[in-house]
Amino acid sequence: MDAWVEGEAMRLLRMMDDLQAKGQEGACVSPSEVAAEAGLDPGPSAFERVVDHLEDEGAIVRDERFDTLSGAGLYQMTRRGLEMLAQAERP
Repeated sequence: MDAWVEGEAMRLLRMMDDLQAKGQEGACVSPSEVAAEAGLDPGPSAFERVVDHLEDEGAIVRDERFDTLSGAGLYQMTRRGLEMLAQAERP
């Protein structure tokens, strides 16, 4: 995996937790809403690679409650995502 994607994914995950999930497993998060604050263009290429990486790692899962909303891009923070953040903070 590209080191840039991994770094940006962790930065986006941290911001989603800080601004939206606040340490709560299952909290609804919207990567596209925090992407601009994270300095990541929510356009179709780089942003999608970062979100795909977070999904592949199990850090976030699509929030099925909102699947009927086209393009909503809503996810849930997972325990794995919170664990990834905790591991990243360890020295």
